[in-house]
Amino acid sequence: STHCCIHREQLAVKRMPDQLKTVMNDSIKIVNLIKARPLNSRIFTALCEEMGSNHSKLLLHTEVRWLSRGKVLNRIFELRDEVRLYLLNSNHELANRMLDFSWLAQLAFLADVFNILNALNLALQGKSLTIFILHDKIKALRAKLVIWYSRLDRLEFDSFTLLQSFLFSSDPMMCNRFAAVCVVNTTGCPPLML
Repeated sequence: STHCCIHREQLAVKRMPDQLKTVMNDSIKIVNLIKARPLNSRIFTALCEEMGSNHSKLLLHTEVRWLSRGKVLNRIFELRDEVRLYLLNSNHELANRMLDFSWLAQLAFLADVFNILNALNLALQGKSLTIFILHDKIKALRAKLVIWYSRLDRLEFDSFTLLQSFLFSSDPMMCNRFAAVCVVNTTGCPPLML
């Protein structure tokens, strides 16, 4: 059934490299810190409104809802300046993550990857879909991922829009440093086994 295909895709995500798992876990800790207490949430909302943000709330992550991760990562990345200020003002140990260029670049990369997976998962739903169509969609994404990962090895980031915009809006030296780390982490590593 379609649900089994979607669930399989979700399980594949658990095979990501440890460094990216750390970024994911830190992101969830940040959200939980801000969302855990109503006072923290109100302070963060006021900070976002004061800074003129498009959004004023972080999204809560839940393992049960498979779209959750991508949306949580996107929102943290969108509100990274507000999250940074909040964590610095509260003197929290996770504040250094929001100052770490490499961590933020990995957050952007993860948000892009989960956007891609979320789009696939949404495309796998519907009453008129057959197992053949589902198989073709998964096969097509696997082929794209192989191409995209090989492009990462060549320092071409245009398939990952958040990452690309973050890198190009940053210091070129930092961009090169992240690119080197990116190549080391993706060389010889199969892209998300779907």
